[in-house]
Amino acid sequence: MAIAKSSEDRLFFIIKTGIMGNMGGVLFLTIVFFKGTINFWETFVLGLFAFVFSLIVARYFESQINRISKWINRKVNRRPMLRKFIEKYL
Repeated sequence: MAIAKSSEDRLFFIIKTGIMGNMGGVLFLTIVFFKGTINFWETFVLGLFAFVFSLIVARYFESQINRISKWINRKVNRRPMLRKFIEKYL
């Protein structure tokens, strides 16, 4: 059964976005862990910094992230129910 190209692209984008989100989240939580507590403005600035950091890292390591995303995409395509779940709910 052949999968439509747009479905593969969508799944690739979802996986790549998840990787970037995890990078920013780990950075954010690490800083909060060491700082202890933060207020609204610190959260806003730190969240913006984490987002920009994940964009820069994703751009710098684009070939490695693409390779990992394609590998995950191949693994997920072997399991149609998992692929449908990811495309529908994520």
